[in-house]
Amino acid sequence: MEQHSARVLTRGLAAGALGTLALSAWEPLRDGLLGHPPPYSVRDIATRALLNIWGIRLAPRAAQRLGLLMRWLYGPALGVLYAGLRPALPPAARRWGLVLGTGVGLFEQLAFPLLRVTTPPRTWTPAEHTLLAVQVLLHGLVTEAVLSGARPAMPGT
Repeated sequence: MEQHSARVLTRGLAAGALGTLALSAWEPLRDGLLGHPPPYSVRDIATRALLNIWGIRLAPRAAQRLGLLMRWLYGPALGVLYAGLRPALPPAARRWGLVLGTGVGLFEQLAFPLLRVTTPPRTWTPAEHTLLAVQVLLHGLVTEAVLSGARPAMPGT
């Protein structure tokens, strides 16, 4: 059982990290398409989180660094969570990482405004909504691709 848990942890971390890398590579294109960072940018989330929780105002560069740290903790953690839940999903539900991407997108649109780390989604533009969907689906697609491409070790190897 411990060996299985370690494998799920390792595979999930790797898959989530690669999904996070893809997301990070997508970010400049997303901002370019919008002409500005969206309200769910890592910088804006970090800025709002520290201001709301501790009343600390961060400079833009510090907020960007903190936001990236938060992303690099959150993304791989999602990979681990998904790797653990994935065997319970029917194969069709895992296809293209849609379950993971959709779940993360719904979570972020519901939880982030409640936590006051983003503005309410009703204030976002249609393009911001669309590009968030692309963003979370990209993370789900890459995470699922890594997990489905990894072959379990054969007994005795």
